[in-house]
Amino acid sequence: MNPRPPVTPELVRTLAAQARLPLDEERVALVVPVLQLVTSLVDQLDGLDLGDVPPATSFDARWS
Repeated sequence: MNPRPPVTPELVRTLAAQARLPLDEERVALVVPVLQLVTSLVDQLDGLDLGDVPPATSFDARWS
């Protein structure tokens, strides 16, 4: 898997502009560490071996 680009204020500004979300510089500074945390948690999940986990389609939600 390709490594993610580092989370920078420029990246946050670009993503916000793409989503048409207005962010002032104060908010950009708050979002950077949060986005770093979220992406690091997702990267940890990507590293899990889920080979023996059945797909969600095998779940039967009917009450017994």
